[in-house]
Amino acid sequence: TLVDKLKVSAPSHKVQDLPSRTPTINVVGVPNNIEKDELKEEIFLQNPTLRQLNSKFGEQGEGKFVILSINKLKNNDELSRAAISVSNTIRDFIANGCNDRIYLGNGTCKVYDTFHVKRCFKCQRFGHISEKCEKTVRVFDPQNIYDFSNTSRPEILSMM
Repeated sequence: TLVDKLKVSAPSHKVQDLPSRTPTINVVGVPNNIEKDELKEEIFLQNPTLRQLNSKFGEQGEGKFVILSINKLKNNDELSRAAISVSNTIRDFIANGCNDRIYLGNGTCKVYDTFHVKRCFKCQRFGHISEKCEKTVRVFDPQNIYDFSNTSRPEILSMM
């Protein structure tokens, strides 16, 4: 595996396994007349296999299905987008068995994956945010080196 190769090729570096995260999906096209507490039951009524997976594997394990939020779409007053935290098993079934669509209301709703990517605005690297960044932001000038690690963004722009 990649982790094993990294341990061999760079023994001085620490390789850390990150905890697995459950997928979050967005279901687009949810009718506005469905409330947050009703949505799960409506999805299970029209998609019985999702109900079976949920009951078979349990709410805490591989059957996880939790409605996080419902937000109205900006371009359509009658439809919303629901964010749902699901297990890997349920996400795989929706992707492969349902072609990234679920039945809801009088039609189908498209399902998209949600990604959360941390990016530092200080060093522009991924995996952390600027408050936890250990790098210092520096601008090179032949006469001076400015250290902007403790200044706010407007001050940086005015000095450049």
